[in-house]
Amino acid sequence: MTASGIISNVQDTWRTMIATCTAFRTWDGNDWSVAQAKEHVHHDKLPDPESGADEYSVAELGLYLPYCVAWTNPNGGFELDGDAVGEGIEYLPSGVLGTDFYRLIDGDAGEGDETFRNMLGALLTSGDDENPGLLELAGRPGYLCLVRLQVFGPIVTEPRENPAMGQAHTMRIVTHWS
Repeated sequence: MTASGIISNVQDTWRTMIATCTAFRTWDGNDWSVAQAKEHVHHDKLPDPESGADEYSVAELGLYLPYCVAWTNPNGGFELDGDAVGEGIEYLPSGVLGTDFYRLIDGDAGEGDETFRNMLGALLTSGDDENPGLLELAGRPGYLCLVRLQVFGPIVTEPRENPAMGQAHTMRIVTHWS
């Protein structure tokens, strides 16, 4: 389905911003195009398992990893603030988006923590306009203006929490935009 309407368009713009970042496209040794990277940025949840089961098989989940899930915050995730302009009112959108990033742990969890933090750090800001991070893209035409970013994690998930995924890293970025 194609994004339409102000809320879906914002979330789709966020998806494009993440997929445009070099750090995301090269995550865990991948060499994705922007279009390929977008396939690893999901709205609200992963697609339902193709098998029709309640949970993913290891093979199904492996097709998605690494990935992230972007969602609109259910508490104040989208706002329209009115501003009097001449004889009318202009409404300015703003809001909060959350994004959870997931990757399998291959080897030492501590070393993986550092690798994961390094990737997400470069995703936030690369310091290089030719290989942009989110802050390099922010405010450019066609992208969101990011006014605040909060990072939570990494958190190590245990295999008992999601047997198909096994031990994994997850990290959350909460983004305030206008």
